[in-house]
This record gives sequence, C-alpha cells and structure tokens, in this order.
Amino acid sequence: MRRPPRLAVGFVGLVALVALAGVAWANLSADAPRAPAGASPAAFADAATGAGGRGMSAAPLRRRLGGPTERDGFARIIAGVRPAVVSIARPARPTHVSPQSGTRFVDPYLQGDTRVGAGVVIDPRGYVLTSQQVVGAERALWVTVSGSPPAVLRAHRVAEDPAADLVLLRVMTSVPLPAAPLGDSDRLELGDLVLAFGTPFGFAESVTSGIVSSNHRRLLIEGRTFDDLIQTDARLNPGSSGGPLVNINGEVVGISIGTLSMNSAFVGIGFAIASNRARALLAQLAR
Repeated sequence: MRRPPRLAVGFVGLVALVALAGVAWANLSADAPRAPAGASPAAFADAATGAGGRGMSAAPLRRRLGGPTERDGFARIIAGVRPAVVSIARPARPTHVSPQSGTRFVDPYLQGDTRVGAGVVIDPRGYVLTSQQVVGAERALWVTVSGSPPAVLRAHRVAEDPAADLVLLRVMTSVPLPAAPLGDSDRLELGDLVLAFGTPFGFAESVTSGIVSSNHRRLLIEGRTFDDLIQTDARLNPGSSGGPLVNINGEVVGISIGTLSMNSAFVGIGFAIASNRARALLAQLAR
C-alpha cells in the first residue's frame, strides 16, 4: 500500500493540534477572571493571580466572611481590643497556693511585692471586668490603662459574682476609656478562632491565639465547680488571669481563669468564664 505523502500527514496533525488548543482555550476562558473593559494588562494579571502571583487568592473570600485575611492576620482585632485591656495590681499578701499539676486557677504573676493580672474595660465610663483570682480580697486596686504614657488609676469593686469568679471594677477616671464590646458566648462554635489577652509573667498587652474546643465544659477547679466554661488551647500563664478571650469580631466572649497543667507547665488546655455570665454583673448596676 502506498503511504500518504509526509506533507499531508503533517497538515492533518497541525489541524488536530489547533483543534485541541481551541478546546483547551475555551475551557480556560470560561473560568478565567476577566478584567474590566479598558483595564491595563497589569490589572488583569492582578485579577488572575490575586496580586500575589500564586494563583487565585483566598483573601477575598475571607473578607466577605468578615474574618482576618492573610495580609492583616489578627492585627485588626488586636488593634481594636488591646487599648481596652488593663493590668491590675494588688499587694502580694499571703494567699492560696495552686497545685502544680491538674486543673488549677491561673494565678496573678508575682512581681516583687505585687501580684499582677489582667482585666478588660467593657464600658467607657471605666467599668472593668476581671476575675476573683486577680483582685483577691482587696477593695481598692491599681489599674494601668493604655496610653502614651500608660496611666495608673485607682479602682474599686462595684459588683461581683463569686460563683463565677467574676468581679466588676470601676476605675476612677474623668475621661472615657477605650472599651471592648461584650459578645454572645452562646454563639461560639467548636473550632472558632479566639485570642487571649493578658499580662503573662508581667508582660503587659500580650496576646495568644487558639481555637474553641468546648463551649459548655462543666469542671471542678481547685474544689469549685464551674458550669459552661469555654475551653481553648490559647496559651495562658501566670498573669493571664482576668484577661479577655476575644472572637474574630473583636468581641469579649470570655474571661480567662484556669488551665490544666503538669508540674506548673501549661499543656494546651485553658478555660474561660463565658461572657454571658458576666451580663448578670452589668444587670446589678441597673438596679
């Protein structure tokens, strides 16, 4: 049998290649991002690569969901909440000693002859939410609020919930203070991102991150039973006590009070009082 000329074979192959290329281009064009009419080549490149040159970016989706993006991380949340976080100091009087292992309270940090913990301003008039572990039995305390330079102000108790280990203070101030909003702790879901603010080891304005492992943990801490504790792996250390646990909307959803520890070391399990429990303290002010 006579073989077809090489030119004919080459022509058929070229036609087939062009056809395949056309099909591939049609499929790619259907999904590819399109630049607006008149846009520059650079604008089109940004639309196709997410301006990062690594393909379509997930950042626009996260912006629509309202969470942190790759670009800003937690910076936006921290910038909004940190000014409302305060350090609370009291005399280092003899107090209970937490066990080295097991479920325990997060103690204030011992700094010389002073115990230092944290709290959060929840009302611009100077109302500060913290834990009983931070303030102890003291009636008058010193609170350091953010500023340049930070201001050290007197504060006193105005309400407390011993069963929940929560205390509401009033800072003596004539000017409004930065405040963080209280969120609805019942809306937390497993896996939600949270940030824990505090003063661990005396380092003011420190922040750690984690996720919610439980929103309704019933637990015995040093002989006291707590209901509806929030469990998280955000790192808590001495001085983190009383600090706010904050969701990705910048809302206070808990107050840090306890951890599970082995030989005084944090092992990745922390606990916070749900913010909805704190609303009862605010109700006392309205009476």
